[in-house]
Amino acid sequence: MLKAKVSYSTNTDSYKSGKETIEESIKGLNNKNIGILYTSSLSNIKEVIKGVRSVSNIPIIGSTSEGIMTSNGYVSSDSKYSSMMVLDDKDMLVSISSHNKGKDAREIGRKVAIDAVEKSKTGKAPAYFYMIASSNEEEYLRGIEDVIGRVPMFGGTTSNKIICNDKVLSDGVAVAFFYTDNEIETTFASGYKETTNTGIITKTRGNNDIVEINKNKAIDEYAKWIKKDSNDIESIEKDYINKPLGIKDSINNLLVVRNIDRIKTNMTMSNKVLENISIINLKASKEDFINAPIDTLKDLKKKLYTTPAVYILMHNELRLNNITKMDELFDKLTKEIKNTPFIMPYTNGEYGYNEHSANTCGSLMLSFTVFGKN
Repeated sequence: MLKAKVSYSTNTDSYKSGKETIEESIKGLNNKNIGILYTSSLSNIKEVIKGVRSVSNIPIIGSTSEGIMTSNGYVSSDSKYSSMMVLDDKDMLVSISSHNKGKDAREIGRKVAIDAVEKSKTGKAPAYFYMIASSNEEEYLRGIEDVIGRVPMFGGTTSNKIICNDKVLSDGVAVAFFYTDNEIETTFASGYKETTNTGIITKTRGNNDIVEINKNKAIDEYAKWIKKDSNDIESIEKDYINKPLGIKDSINNLLVVRNIDRIKTNMTMSNKVLENISIINLKASKEDFINAPIDTLKDLKKKLYTTPAVYILMHNELRLNNITKMDELFDKLTKEIKNTPFIMPYTNGEYGYNEHSANTCGSLMLSFTVFGKN
């Protein structure tokens, strides 16, 4: 049976923060398969790891996060903290691997997948996997799936550092492969509503630049949709979180948001874009940003047949800009989750799938995962 504990420390001494976090999160646990660790970008991450290692040699994987929410409360991005979720199950095997960024992200994805399988000593693909990356998410994912096939996944992009055991990566990828019979379910959702403003991406440049929509300059077309002056770039970028662009999968089962990184001549998106696919203008209200996590959680709970052991809730960090009532979000989440431990890191991008869709990467999304006890 799977057990899990979640804890965090706001000690401003990074070493003590890591030590306090691990001490609390392993209490009463015997097997300690893995610790998923999130820290503030303000913390000295190597000192946090030293603090963890002063207590336990548990395998760890994780990243920086712009704040954290757990069963015990939440910490904002302007605080130093460390937080960890520990899984404990004598019948579970977890294998982790990481790699720095290189010239060929897909090949690196293959390498980390092969390494994780070899470390597991099973010679088999896992039941589920977790991925953290800092860029090139789609190519890492393709490489991993070249090796293990379409194994369901969850995870998120960090805007700062990746942690894998005692290594701290500034740019790269890390994975955790879960070998288990426990039920694991993920819901990957946007929480945005569709508008009637749609178009075809008729010209791109590189992997991430939208040059034209409907054969018009992309920024002109988008500005027309949201009733803005296309020359007022600052206003458009500021309002984008409320009215972003999204794409649908081929079976109309998953709506994935494409966040905007910057607007110059073209619209540079956070994820890969392709020519001749349709793109949809989305919208959300202030209330939607609080209600969406609760609705996503309710959908996730419906999928689980067994008793939940722990929730891992990837919440996009930029969405927090529209949540002024964090107390309300925390109260609603804890009421819905009840006594089950959970951890909610704030990510720069999110990965997942929904029912019969393929694994994919997006941004401004919610990637909510639950592990069953059995």
